[in-house]
Parts: sequence; C-alpha cells; structure tokens
Amino acid sequence: MIHIDNIITGVFSEHHFSMAVRESQKLANVFKAKVRPVHVIETLGFNPFYPRETEESRLEDLNKFKVDVDHLYNKHGANHIEEPVVQIGRIHNELVRVANDYDNSLIVVGRH
Repeated sequence: MIHIDNIITGVFSEHHFSMAVRESQKLANVFKAKVRPVHVIETLGFNPFYPRETEESRLEDLNKFKVDVDHLYNKHGANHIEEPVVQIGRIHNELVRVANDYDNSLIVVGRH
C-alpha cells in the first residue's frame, strides 16, 4: 500500500470545509496521516477590483480571514487536523508549496 503521511486539503468556503475536511479525515484514518488544511484568499480578488489597496490593508484582510478560519475549526472539531495554513495567493501555488514542505503528501481539492 502507498505510504501517505500528510493530506493537503484545499478549502474554499465553509460549506466546502465540511465536505473536503470530512473526506480528508476519512483518508487520514486509512493512512494514519495528518490533514493539513490550506485556506487561500485568491490574489485575483484584490488589486484589479481594489486599486487603492495597500499591503497594510491586505494584511488586515488576511488577519480577519484567519479569525474566520479559526471559527471553522472550533465549530467542527479537529480530528487528525493540523494547524491550518492561511495565505493570500493563487490556490494551486499554495497547495503545491505546502505539499513540498512535507514528505509523502496527497493533495485533496475539489469544488462544487
């Protein structure tokens, strides 16, 4: 059987959180792996629509987003779940970056 230590899970919304993390937890049980959720604010949603945005305002938005993410984990529990990664960037780049930080990773991602 394939050896997987880490399941990198892309999360895009609260609804998606429930589905993606639940499926990742099932895989974590099979492989005895850790779920490493990745929440990303897409960069495309920022500068083109908010030209007066500054680095300070981006960091402020990121901190607000982190509070929302923490609320998800308190609400749903944390079986096999490691500390979530919260970033501003491109989703695929952040998932790959996190996967490269850990050996034997599987990336789980999906959208409705």
